[in-house]
Amino acid sequence: MKNGATISRPSKFSPAITKLIGDNVALGLPYALAAEAAGITYQTFNDWHKKGRIQNLENTLSSINLFKNATRMRQRNVLNVLMNLQKQEIARFVCGF
Repeated sequence: MKNGATISRPSKFSPAITKLIGDNVALGLPYALAAEAAGITYQTFNDWHKKGRIQNLENTLSSINLFKNATRMRQRNVLNVLMNLQKQEIARFVCGF
């Protein structure tokens, strides 16, 4: 190489990698493990994050968090319905209805 220039290898950055990291995080993996499972180091993940290259990941994670919150609310609602039904059954048993 002229003037001490070196050839660097191509980046692994791709929408598929960021989606895979997002999927891994959605499954509950911490960022470090999610990155490693996608084939990159946690340092690379942090570098991409600092450079703003993984904004789509953050949007995906925001959507996932909204989905999880909505799911939790639905689960609480179902639980409340079941608890109310149980109370009604207990009242019927006690009162002899």
